[in-house]
Amino acid sequence: MSKGLSQALHRVEHLFPLVDYQNIDMSNAYVERLYHENGMYYRLLHSFAGSMHMTIGDNDGRSTRDHDIQLKKIAKQIESIVKQTIEVPKVLELGCGKGYNIQYLAKRFPNVHFVGIDITESYVQESRSKTKTLKNVCIQRLDMDQVSFDSKTYDLVYDIETVCHTQDHRLLLAKIYETLKENGLFILYDNFRKGSLELNQVSEKKALKYIELAVGIPSGIILDDWLLIASQTGFATLINTDLSQNILAGLDRYHKMASCYFNMPSIAKLINKAIPEKLKLYSIGAYLMKYSMELGFQTYQEILLKKI
Repeated sequence: MSKGLSQALHRVEHLFPLVDYQNIDMSNAYVERLYHENGMYYRLLHSFAGSMHMTIGDNDGRSTRDHDIQLKKIAKQIESIVKQTIEVPKVLELGCGKGYNIQYLAKRFPNVHFVGIDITESYVQESRSKTKTLKNVCIQRLDMDQVSFDSKTYDLVYDIETVCHTQDHRLLLAKIYETLKENGLFILYDNFRKGSLELNQVSEKKALKYIELAVGIPSGIILDDWLLIASQTGFATLINTDLSQNILAGLDRYHKMASCYFNMPSIAKLINKAIPEKLKLYSIGAYLMKYSMELGFQTYQEILLKKI
């Protein structure tokens, strides 16, 4: 085990024993509250513009960081669809958050119809406000696990760090497959478990549990298992790229900010009396995720699936 992870876990557990958190009912309602209560801190610590996803840098992960890299890649897929169809293409975003992604894409493709869904009411209202002048955008408050999508409706579905929150990966993939048109595409950028941890990797398992609690992942899934389910559903995998190294610059930044809190336990205990419970979890995720990506027990993946 990494010495850095060992020290970080010791500091986390000094303030937040895992036993106090591991029995949280990670329902969709809980995830909604988690993101609603931490909305202000995402803006202050992550992006004033409203982006809520990982920034991507160069191959070493230590240089230029950009909130729009994922969106530029999605835009290329939309551009290809526009060239191949005479109808108005329809695009669905799972977990549109505060509207940063859908606003970016809808401005670039005024002749494409975009639908964004999210479970968090405050985010839906912000997304609607952000896109109110765009006639090609519809924002709806929907739970992706509960909604029944219309059959063969969308040319492309995309997700940036949302699918990890589903309660049932197999069911969600089946619904996405059904709502896509023939040869439709599903592109996602999301976190997965890299593989099964060994019995002796106790600290790694504990860190993974903390991280998934912090960001509202009810049941982390191994990448290869997820890809197998996608294949069984009927998808062909066109792209499967590990971008873990490319997000390290952003994760290192969050780690350093959180370190100011965890490295001063006496002061942290005083702060704890004033801050929301879910912000404490947010700080744990910001502090530990750097190690999960560096040590390879989590992965940040770019995946492009095609309905066949």
